[in-house]
Amino acid sequence: MLLQLFFATNKGKVKCVKVHEDGKEYITNLYSVGQFFGYTALIEDAFYDDTAIVLEEAEVLQIPKEEFLQMIYSDI
Repeated sequence: MLLQLFFATNKGKVKCVKVHEDGKEYITNLYSVGQFFGYTALIEDAFYDDTAIVLEEAEVLQIPKEEFLQMIYSDI
């Protein structure tokens, strides 16, 4: 799916996984406080097929694509 949100981890830990056709889950990344994910797919208008799973109580900030792009391109 085309991603419409930027994600930033404010609390806790999150893992991202891909589920393959054989049903196996492969970890693609682990995120903790201060780390963010999904931005590459937003910038490139690419598909993002990872699933995010909370590993411990978490707070994840979500910023809509339009707002995120305005923030990063406002100085250009």
